Amino acid sequence: MGKLDGKVAIVTGAARGLGRAYAKRLAGLGAKVAVADLNLRSYEEFEAEAKDMTADSMVAEIEASGGIAIGIEVDVGGPEAVKAMVARVVQEWGRVDVPVANAGGGRGRPVDTKACSLDPGLLQLVTEMNLFGTVYSCNAVAPVMKQQRSGKIITG
Repeated sequence: MGKLDGKVAIVTGAARGLGRAYAKRLAGLGAKVAVADLNLRSYEEFEAEAKDMTADSMVAEIEASGGIAIGIEVDVGGPEAVKAMVARVVQEWGRVDVPVANAGGGRGRPVDTKACSLDPGLLQLVTEMNLFGTVYSCNAVAPVMKQQRSGKIITG
C-alpha cells in the first residue's frame, strides 16, 4: 500500500520538467493524478525531455507503472479554465487532496527578459502563468478541500 492510496492529486505543468517529476512521485505513492498542462506533449519541445520519456505521455507513463491518471489541457492563466479543470477532477474521482500549483516558467530568450527592457506583453504572460495561475489554482481547489475538511496545497 502506498502512502497516498485513495488520494487525488492535480499537478499543473505536469507534462515535463518538475511537474512531471511531481506527478510521477505522487503516482508512485499511490495517488490518482490529474496531469494538467497547456500542452500534454510539451516535452517534445526539449530533446532531453523527449529522450527521457518512457511512453507517449505523462499519463501513459503513470499508467504503465500501474498508476491511475487523466490528462487535462488547461491554461492556468484563466480562472474559469482552472475551475473547469478542478470540476472535472472532482467529477471523475470525487475529491482533490493534493493540488500542486507548478505551472509556470519564463518565455523568450534571456536577452529579451531583462527587467530594463522587458516587453509588457511578455511580462503579462509570465505573470499570468506564475502568479495568477497559482492563485487561480488555490482558489479553485479551496472550496473542495474545505468541504472535505482535508488536503494539502503545494505551490512551486
